[in-house]
Amino acid sequence: MKFSYRIGLLSLVVLILFFQTACEENCKETLFELKEIEAFPRTLDPANTGNALWLNSAGLSIDRLLVKLEFTKPVQVFFTANPNCPVVFENNNPVSELTLLSNQDFDIEHPAGTDLSEIIAFTDLKAFMSKEVFMEEILNQTNISSYYFTFSRRPAEAKMHSLVMELRLADGKVIKTPAILVNLVP
Repeated sequence: MKFSYRIGLLSLVVLILFFQTACEENCKETLFELKEIEAFPRTLDPANTGNALWLNSAGLSIDRLLVKLEFTKPVQVFFTANPNCPVVFENNNPVSELTLLSNQDFDIEHPAGTDLSEIIAFTDLKAFMSKEVFMEEILNQTNISSYYFTFSRRPAEAKMHSLVMELRLADGKVIKTPAILVNLVP
């Protein structure tokens, strides 16, 4: 009797381990691809909503500018094999490079056509993150469809800039925002 009890207990442990391993194998990433990105200049208002229109004619200083980015991220493969598995999103064609370009000189260190992404910070209006963290956590690992960026530096002088954000994907494809005209005032 003790022998059959041990065999039964051992069988139960093996069965539990089998199902646990099977569940782990069914936990797969939900794959999406970034298809499009758009940019909309907004005014950072006192309530930090970021939804007030940006008017170039107002001549607001750069610390009031908030650029809203909107992404189209259709799901390519959605895994729901096991209800106990958390949904984990992964970009099937990840963003490998992000640049922000202007047709005007920003300052002496950033003449027209140079990458301005080193002088911007990304935000959800609660916390800020670096470009590298934004690329990894927002563009490549979430289904978040909008985010913001602000400049962390003032331009040398007031100019009307045409800004374009470019994302280079792992396969070499480049996705660009349509150009936005923004009056950048120190």
